[in-house]
Amino acid sequence: MNTKPSFKFRPRVWLQRIHLWATLTLGMLLLVTTTSGSIALFHQEIDQMLDEKYYKVTEGKTISFAEAAAIIKKAYPTEPVYEIIRAAENAPYHASVGFDNQKTVYVDPGTGLINGVKSDTATFMGFFAKLHTALFLGDVKLTFPQWIPEWLQKWIGETLADLVLKIVALTLSIMVLSGAVLWFPGLKKIAYSFKLRRTGSVYIRQYDWHKILGFTALPFLAMWGLTAMNFYEPFRPLIQKAWYGITFASVQPAPENLKSETKNKTSKDQISMARLQEIAIKELPVGSRIINLGTPDLNIKFKDEEAEKVAREQTITVWGSKGLDPYQFSEFPGQYGVTIDQYSGKVLDKNETRLAVFGSNVYENWFYPIHAGIAVPWWARLIWFAFGLIPLFLAITGIRMYLIKRAKRSESLRKRIII
Repeated sequence: MNTKPSFKFRPRVWLQRIHLWATLTLGMLLLVTTTSGSIALFHQEIDQMLDEKYYKVTEGKTISFAEAAAIIKKAYPTEPVYEIIRAAENAPYHASVGFDNQKTVYVDPGTGLINGVKSDTATFMGFFAKLHTALFLGDVKLTFPQWIPEWLQKWIGETLADLVLKIVALTLSIMVLSGAVLWFPGLKKIAYSFKLRRTGSVYIRQYDWHKILGFTALPFLAMWGLTAMNFYEPFRPLIQKAWYGITFASVQPAPENLKSETKNKTSKDQISMARLQEIAIKELPVGSRIINLGTPDLNIKFKDEEAEKVAREQTITVWGSKGLDPYQFSEFPGQYGVTIDQYSGKVLDKNETRLAVFGSNVYENWFYPIHAGIAVPWWARLIWFAFGLIPLFLAITGIRMYLIKRAKRSESLRKRIII
């Protein structure tokens, strides 16, 4: 009598398969994002080293935000000039200028002269930043047939970059979770998981290196997977709900669709930058240093009526930095924001109240800085760099183990056929 072999579900075997095939199918994309991200960690520092002229600051009396704005607008009268930023006392003013292909204009605060103009992407480090954040797929827009529901379209994303990076972030999280379970041998044998055997086969040595490197990098890889998923739908609301539940914090959502009151208003009715600065100083926490100022440029020729409507309804958010600023080492510091009506000067929102709760503060202000390493100086970011390269070594050891096992199986099959 023929009997079929009974099926036995073995969780560890299935985890190994999930871990393996996640690596083989999407491992290359994951390597591109993690390796490019490791280099992009030093985006600002390397850009300053390669292009020192843009960051020139002459000592002495400095010009104001309003004066810097006037200088840039005079140089580019037909293009929109966005908020004027000064990241630190020893930094120049800079502002994004233009419609689609934006450029950054740098102004020496000591002389009032333009240091130079730089394309936002046509730089050595801009290449790695764009590779990491969009894989050069950001311009590929996705179109959907009418039968696909709106919620599913939102989940998929607007561009091919959104879709691919969502999958990469999810894959990293799956690999971290499955790798952690596969690594853990039980409390009694936990010391065994840190043992590097110098004797034995090539496979054993590759296995031990893979196991130890994987566990060492586990906290950072888990952090990157979690924070990367938090950038996208549908993961963001799930992560937010879980985080607020774990930290016992209450969700305090920021008001949406804030607009300036435009009835009977023209560019002449905009508040001045001096008045904007007065309001910001009053509303930001005492002792804050203002990072950016700027009013929407309404005296230019817009591309279309919609672009003009958006500019006229736009609010102004002034950012200030004080104390432990998670964005301190980026080009855009400032953890406290005040949103203001561009005509009346009315304060529409302040994020200070939402940051008073620990759980909310960490989620709103620290997730991205920890992901990008901008919460710490460049020398401390070397730790992020080292852990960011570990997936490359994990891929090498993992592929070598796979090839060794595959060769052994082929050899075993060949012998069985001969017999």
